[in-house]
Amino acid sequence: FAHAKDLSEEDEFCAAGTGIVPWDLYWNLLADIDYTGDVIFHTLAETDVPRVLSLLP
Repeated sequence: FAHAKDLSEEDEFCAAGTGIVPWDLYWNLLADIDYTGDVIFHTLAETDVPRVLSLLP
């Protein structure tokens, strides 16, 4: 499975969509290798889930 972590400008892990990770590039790179497996998001609270879901391709 792929790990989906975001990183703040202060080099701290943070919830996906709140940091500096270019998510379009992340998904494109997974697509380039024909990845169809699971993706696990880290460092998020329940209230972050709607934003994280909006990042999915």
